[in-house]
Order: sequence, then C-alpha cells, then structure tokens
Amino acid sequence: MASDTCTESEFHAKCIKEIATLAPGDKDATRLRGMVMLEDGRLIIIDQKNRCLKSFKPPHYNFESRKNIPDEPRGITCCGKEEIAVTFSDKNEIKRFKISHDGGILPIRPFALQEKPFSISYNRKTFAVEQGEGKYGSIAIIENDGKESNVISGASRDFGLFTGNTIRLAHDNTKRAVYVVDIVKECVNHVSYDGDIIWSVKVNSLEELISVSKATFYLLPVSRIIR
Repeated sequence: MASDTCTESEFHAKCIKEIATLAPGDKDATRLRGMVMLEDGRLIIIDQKNRCLKSFKPPHYNFESRKNIPDEPRGITCCGKEEIAVTFSDKNEIKRFKISHDGGILPIRPFALQEKPFSISYNRKTFAVEQGEGKYGSIAIIENDGKESNVISGASRDFGLFTGNTIRLAHDNTKRAVYVVDIVKECVNHVSYDGDIIWSVKVNSLEELISVSKATFYLLPVSRIIR
C-alpha cells in the first residue's frame, strides 16, 4: 500500500569535486543526458552529442573508458552492482551493459519495446519506463526478463506530458508506486500502479529526480536538493 503523505525538507549538499567530462575521441562538447554511480563509486555518464557512454574511476574520477554507440541514448539507470540499462528511443530498445573491473563496457541482451522509451528507473528487479508520446504515452513496469507486468496509461496526462523530454522517473516496486517529475507543471506526482495520483507536490525549476534508499531526493538546477 503506497503512503499517502509527503514530507519535504531541504538537503544542503557540498561540492567536493568537479569532473571534466571531455574524453579522448570526442568530436564535440559533452551533452550530458544522464548519469549513474555504481556501488564501487565509478561514475557512468551518457554523452548524447558524442553518442557514447563514459566511465570515470574514483577516487579522483579520472576518465577510465568509453563505449561508442551508433544509436541515440536517452535515459540511464543502474540495475545491479556492475550493470546499467540505457534507453534508445530511435530503436525502441532498452540495452543493458556490464561494467567490468578493468573499465570495459560490455553489452548484454537488449529488450525490444513497442513504443519509444525515454526516462527509466530500476527498483527491486523491475524497470519503470516512460514510453511513447502524446496520447500513446505510458509508464511500463518491466521485469528483469523484459516482460511487461503493468502499464500505467498516460492518456489523461494528469501526471505528466509525454513528449520524451518532460518526464523523469523513480519507482518503488514494493509500494507499487511511481514518482513522476512533471517538468512542464513543475511538480512531482506520486502515482500508483493503477494510475491514481496519491499526492502531488509543487517544486519550482525541477529538473531531475533520484532515489536513494528509503528517501527520494529531487535535484534542482538552482543549487538546492529537496528531500
């Protein structure tokens, strides 16, 4: 049963290091589309402009390796100690990659979708995926083997506009709930797997959402993090 309450507080973060994302082989300036941090501290980013994945190794986060990809990456999530999943809207695919200890980025079997995938989240052996656009938009809950277990229709668009650029996701499979950032309306909606909005909170200039343990942090482009 999903909680019907939302508690808001401000989290004061301190910048301890800035990382240069340009790397050997780049032809253009980096266009960061998403990033994740693995359990061992390695940072993996999507560079949409140069169409590649880049790995940076702690503690100094020096450039470690890259994986050039012919298709256009859109969303990324961590789905294991050494695994990530990336959405490719131009191919209607979710591709999984294993990040080896020596920095190699190795492809694993992809999932094919009927609609274009965009934002993606992983929790308890399931993915939540923003897929499709306009009246065909929805949020699909997908098992580790690629099978859909639930689809939340976005036809009403009450919890977000399905454009491929204006939604960010996190989810809790135990509570059967999805947390949807609606960038257009500047709010976060807590949506059940049945499509009901449990609560909605207004957050100005909202850009991204990340889930950490039992707390959900909403990351803003105005140097604040709201928990």
